[in-house]
Amino acid sequence: MVTVLLDPGHGGTDGGAGTAPYLEKTRNLELALKVRDYLLSTFTVNVIMSRTTDKTVSLDARTNLANQQHVDYFLSIHHNSGAPSARGYEDFTYINVNDTSTSDRIRAAIHTEVVNRILNKYGLPNRGKKKANFHVLRESTMASTLLEIGFVSNTSDQHLIANPAFYNDMAVAIGEGVGKGLSLVRKKSTPTLSPSPSTPSKTFYRVQVGAYKERANALAMQTRLKSAGFPTILSYSNDIYRVQIGAYGNKDNATAMERRLRSAGFPVFVYQV
Repeated sequence: MVTVLLDPGHGGTDGGAGTAPYLEKTRNLELALKVRDYLLSTFTVNVIMSRTTDKTVSLDARTNLANQQHVDYFLSIHHNSGAPSARGYEDFTYINVNDTSTSDRIRAAIHTEVVNRILNKYGLPNRGKKKANFHVLRESTMASTLLEIGFVSNTSDQHLIANPAFYNDMAVAIGEGVGKGLSLVRKKSTPTLSPSPSTPSKTFYRVQVGAYKERANALAMQTRLKSAGFPTILSYSNDIYRVQIGAYGNKDNATAMERRLRSAGFPVFVYQV
């Protein structure tokens, strides 16, 4: 049976980037567990976790576990951090593997699923497929990939990270990518992931300020919004550029943002997704 090792980055005394409620170690584990559950429920596969709780695990311990267990694929899940304006999704394979490697082939399958299921739906920028000299990619002897889901340092990405529907969809996208990349056998029924019990509903509310045929007009609106102190998301679908101010799981929060925008003189409407 194919074995996948899921590696939630950081943990224990190593918090990673960000601060609560966007602390990286916590978010990495939350998403990795969802990916594990989706893989096990959807495919015939064995899944090993480098950690399932908030504990310290060294980089060596992570790759040693994978190498000793002779796993078929190593997938490390992280969240990014950088300048306040930096945002989006990206994924990495080892810098010394070529584009025809098994690592790149599986990564390409994950990347495609994330683009089609997540980036277009949530307006999350695609930072591309990249290569790096990360320890977990360099020292693992099997095909490996490291994912950077979004930026815990960016307010727009934080809105998505805090949205349980986003994590559910991301877990499905990653799981489907792994399944296709490894040619896993699909079980007869495919589950749907449920939001955490604290979530009041499965829907969320998107606040939009303008829709434009011309990208230049959308960028001009983004500039106006940023100058007024509002975080923005630019998405593109059906030949239309949409300028959005986050997505909210709570309708009252979306309505409050709508009032703020109208008071600042911006055209705005809220719609349910």
